[in-house]
Amino acid sequence: MTRGRDGWHPRRCAAGCRREIPPERQDLEYTAARDSGRIEWAEERPGIKRRITLALAIGLLVGLLPVPSGVSRPAWARLSTHALVMDAAGGSFESQVVEMPFTLVGLTWTGRAPKHIWARTRTDGVWSPWRELELDDGHAPDLDTAEFRRRRFATPPVWAGASDAVQFRTSERPRQAAVTLVDTTDRSKPLFRRLADLLTPPSSQAAPSQPFIHPRTDWDPTDSCRPSNPAPVGYVQVTMAFVHHSAGWNTYTQAQVPSYILGICSYHVNTRGWNDIGYNFVVDRFGGVWEGRKGGIDKGVQGAHTQGFNSYSTGVVLLGSFQNTGYLPSQAAQDSLVDLLAWKFSIHNIDPLGTTTVVSKGSLKYAQGTRVTLNDISGHRDAQATACPGDDLYVLLPEIRQRVAALWQPIPQDTYVHPLVGDFTGDGIEDGAAFRPADGTWWVTDGAAPTSPPRIWADYTTNTGWTRQVVGDFNGDGRDDIANFHPSNSTWWVSLSTGTGFATSLWSDLTPNSGWGDQLVGDFNGDGRDDIANFWTPSAQWFVSLSNGSTFTTSLWSDLTPDSGWGDQLVGDFNGDGRDDIANFWTSDVQWFVSLSNGSTFATSLWSDLTL
Repeated sequence: MTRGRDGWHPRRCAAGCRREIPPERQDLEYTAARDSGRIEWAEERPGIKRRITLALAIGLLVGLLPVPSGVSRPAWARLSTHALVMDAAGGSFESQVVEMPFTLVGLTWTGRAPKHIWARTRTDGVWSPWRELELDDGHAPDLDTAEFRRRRFATPPVWAGASDAVQFRTSERPRQAAVTLVDTTDRSKPLFRRLADLLTPPSSQAAPSQPFIHPRTDWDPTDSCRPSNPAPVGYVQVTMAFVHHSAGWNTYTQAQVPSYILGICSYHVNTRGWNDIGYNFVVDRFGGVWEGRKGGIDKGVQGAHTQGFNSYSTGVVLLGSFQNTGYLPSQAAQDSLVDLLAWKFSIHNIDPLGTTTVVSKGSLKYAQGTRVTLNDISGHRDAQATACPGDDLYVLLPEIRQRVAALWQPIPQDTYVHPLVGDFTGDGIEDGAAFRPADGTWWVTDGAAPTSPPRIWADYTTNTGWTRQVVGDFNGDGRDDIANFHPSNSTWWVSLSTGTGFATSLWSDLTPNSGWGDQLVGDFNGDGRDDIANFWTPSAQWFVSLSNGSTFTTSLWSDLTPDSGWGDQLVGDFNGDGRDDIANFWTSDVQWFVSLSNGSTFATSLWSDLTL
């Protein structure tokens, strides 16, 4: 079928188009003639319309100014939403023509999505062919977030460049259909702002040892792309990356890139109801790398790019569409994607050739609670029922993984070990701690200031040989502490928190020096101080180290029979008496045996038989 010429995809001139929504114009509007260095003013009066073309005399001046190569002007965005009337048209449904200047467009609705959506845009009186849009099935926040609860159904934002009209066609009639138009061209700025932009190139800051990344201020200089009441920012441990395409036009210019990104962000925030642009990074076809969601360059800021898997990942979008468009990702874009992921994977210590097993938080492909093993560099379609990032980009991912691995500089595995979570400052907010054996230091990240760098809380000058660390409030002061186990001599060293550091001392010497299995933290005598239960594997015995606030006193509390076959062992106050108990799982018979504490011993009995 020949698109745009056979009646099913009609190509209509401006004069033949329906105008149920008239253009919005000011008494005096000005539009920047594309790539011409001119400004056109259109003055409208009752019954009179005259057009004055003013050539900019400052063109020569601008040409003499030192502007960095490849750097574009800061963008400016204006967003509007208009209700659509979808009339039956030859087996499908067609909207009225909406006439208004815009550069980026999207369709929203309520209820069930149409199976197919097409759009066409008009520029300078010439209509584009009809083009099918992807349904935005999976570019979204995770289900358990406040950001998700505010979301709205919509297509992806589609970049069309400087356009003046749009029309939609759908296979089924959507409910409450509306079009969102985002205008990021210079014509939406006051004239003095436009001239100032020409004379003031944007600034960019790149940290040493990382690829050049345009900061967010290069595409949102006024910090305008944010909701009035944002949901709390989420921070995650980055374990993988998802690669996306934006599914928009591929013919954008380098000067249009900031406007393109701002348009996507404005659509995500104002139309979809999200906190920010969904992606952590943006890569353009000229090789530019841009900061996406705010604060996420070297941090694990949770995005809204891969529903169900945002809490494990970072998201990178390549601007353009690579699904049945005839366009391939440019070599410059591929090279920048490789450099970005090599650096990002180094600082988060992720193997580019590895895989990660995670639990879906709910997507169209994997139901909530499903365990999924994914490549550390995956395409969006690996986690969602979507064509993203398009066949022509997805097929390149194996090569991209190999190229990233060749540049990747992994952090030695013993640099930081035993990451722990606890309220070490005592402010009621969980903090993070990690131990570095190379120099015997504990590093703590304050949960109340998650974007601040971690600080050293303890320095033991030499490698202590600790291999196991557990968290508990061992002196009952309201601040969590860390107990460190030394396997060669079976000793417990406790690092008591002062709120700003750790003070470490020997608390207990267990005998014998080997054979210890699970070691669990709980308040087993109910005195308000956490203790440690040590499982002696050879004879299946529980030895409890009771805390007095400065040392542990260890004694035998329980002898389980038989001596082997025990699986998971969990802590909880199972009878509600204020003392923690232990549930022991007997693997062979699929049974739970609970060891109830009386403050000095455990009494163990069968509580549950899971045999079907």
